[in-house]
Amino acid sequence: MQAYNVQKLIFHLNTRPAVYERLRTERAALFAEYRLTRDEQEYVATVNVGALYDLGVHPQLLAPFAGRAGIAWPDYIHGMDHPGPLTGSAG
Repeated sequence: MQAYNVQKLIFHLNTRPAVYERLRTERAALFAEYRLTRDEQEYVATVNVGALYDLGVHPQLLAPFAGRAGIAWPDYIHGMDHPGPLTGSAG
């Protein structure tokens, strides 16, 4: 269950506009609420889909999250195999 909290946050970011808005306006408080580690916070903030996938976040959660951050599909697929920040940002 290592990725439970980050998966829960990404699910809520994908399905609840108010949570996505809080990512822009109250990022630290939102991350604290979901009890994310520093690494998880960085991966979410930088839309590091490869690192999030390596943590165990399901691709069906990652794809809409990355898309909303402006990540093109080919870049998303590439990012799954090459952890690192992609062009785009969460929030």
